[in-house]
Amino acid sequence: MGCSKMVLRLPPFDYYEPRSLWEACFLLHRFEGRASPLAGGTNLLVQMKLRRRRPEALVNLKRIPGLSYVRYGGGGLWIGALTTINDLVRSEVVRERFTALWEAAKSMAFPAIRNVATVGGNLCNAAPTADLPPPLIALGAEVNIIGLAGSRRIPLTELYAPSGGARLEGDEVLTEVFIPEPPLRSSSTYFKQPARTREDVGVASVAVHLALSGDGGVEGLRLVVGAATRRPTLVEEAEEVVKARGLTADAVEEAADAASRRVEAWGGELWSLRGPLEYRREVVRALARRALLEVARRLGLEVGRGG
Repeated sequence: MGCSKMVLRLPPFDYYEPRSLWEACFLLHRFEGRASPLAGGTNLLVQMKLRRRRPEALVNLKRIPGLSYVRYGGGGLWIGALTTINDLVRSEVVRERFTALWEAAKSMAFPAIRNVATVGGNLCNAAPTADLPPPLIALGAEVNIIGLAGSRRIPLTELYAPSGGARLEGDEVLTEVFIPEPPLRSSSTYFKQPARTREDVGVASVAVHLALSGDGGVEGLRLVVGAATRRPTLVEEAEEVVKARGLTADAVEEAADAASRRVEAWGGELWSLRGPLEYRREVVRALARRALLEVARRLGLEVGRGG
């Protein structure tokens, strides 16, 4: 007996290929929230086939010149919104100086997807499981956004609403990411616990960036939890603990505990399939501990018990 196969098709929509950012913003404004920008499309088109998103129009950004680049200099790293994930993986400067970002990019999906998926799409889709926001926030990234009213530059943390989703006006487009030059004595890393295979979306993720002062003390720590929260969450308590007590084993445990407390009970069936709340908190605690110990190792620090 044969079996039937369901074929998912895109719903009808209007399609536009603007050749400038101004034209793209104008088209988005004209549809008053009923149009979606199209970059890589690896998430948007799937959501449309599943009828979870039904935009009246797609505004393809890929014909707009000058939005795909990785440039190092001028105080940091500049990344165009249409830069693909594999462009990040292939970048030596990203691997060497912005390691957490490189590790996150390398962990995403499969090479075929990474060849198409874009940095801007990953950020603006604002999926809780997105890999790039946690390391970018840990590295202090800012984003440039343009709309009909002009352009603005904001910390990446401000792009995400407390309840989830991206804070973009209907006519706005994210154009660029800027990461400031990390201090010389600093290190970053990214750990993810995938739901199934290594390339799968995460049950939880943690990004850490640690900077040391001239005398070897902790100058700054940014620990960010992803996937287990509605939006990428900077754990300020982790920095407070490590700055006050130094990078001791006890401080690492306390910082990891602070990270685990930020895991939320929300999301209904989708998130219950990724494990109970307590399981996800334990995963975050373990990932935070591993990430902190790894950046310490890379900086040549021996994590002791403290006084």
